[in-house]
Amino acid sequence: MLTPIYEEYPDYHCLSHLNPQSSDLSLFSCGIQKCPPGHTWDKPRPQYHLHFIIDGKGTFQANGKTWRLSRRQLFLCPPDTPVYYSADSEDPWHYAWVSVYGPKASLWLKQTGFDQDTLVRDSYIPVEQFTILIQQLLNTWKPAPGSELRQLSFLFHLMSLLISSNTAKNTLSSASKADTNEALFNQALEFISDNYDCNIHVQDISNYLGISRSRLCSLFQSHLNQSPQNYLILFRMQKALELLTSTNFEIQDISHQIGYPDSQTFSKAFRRVYNTSPSEYQKLHSGKSL
Repeated sequence: MLTPIYEEYPDYHCLSHLNPQSSDLSLFSCGIQKCPPGHTWDKPRPQYHLHFIIDGKGTFQANGKTWRLSRRQLFLCPPDTPVYYSADSEDPWHYAWVSVYGPKASLWLKQTGFDQDTLVRDSYIPVEQFTILIQQLLNTWKPAPGSELRQLSFLFHLMSLLISSNTAKNTLSSASKADTNEALFNQALEFISDNYDCNIHVQDISNYLGISRSRLCSLFQSHLNQSPQNYLILFRMQKALELLTSTNFEIQDISHQIGYPDSQTFSKAFRRVYNTSPSEYQKLHSGKSL
């Protein structure tokens, strides 16, 4: 059995030496790194090592070819293959990665658009969608019951998203503008529902979708006649009501569970919406169902 290693520095987070999670496909390592200028790597690995470029630029060399790569591009280092990649000296890349292996790794990676002859491709969907999953994988570093199952769940979600992103170019090009807006709006709602407890902001939503903040605001105005900021606040307040009436949690705990870093900020937002404090509401409604 391997002993997992977790490393965390200001510009480098890595979880590695993971034990197999599946007989078909397993995760060996994952991470996110903001590279220093000129940072290089030239050592072959026994796993498939896939990079997601979040920002910046760099150079990748493999199989006698050289690519200049930048944001929203992906590149794959096949197992036991000589490679060389280097961060740009002026605008070094910031990327995330996963290392995978298993009997079906090559088969599934081929469905994502990669093979021995295709080691570089565009994403066609915002890279932030991948990095959120990789961050969730990094969060499993503490040994706990079910951690390997969570790792496997996030890994298969990531592979599914990769396959979807490989076909997204054709899908988006044939979709009407209305269909595209509807899809983006639904993705925004889903992102809020999945991440409201993580202290996200409106800019995080627009970054995830890969659109400008003004376009995100237009989507919410046209669909709900309100701003995304207002929708996020009301969504959190509804979750707060559920917790205040169905649990005996402290106000500080509730504020953290709905994405507020401190109870004072939460209490001010709650009072603006309901004209009472969370503690007063809890006293009146504790034990009642909504």
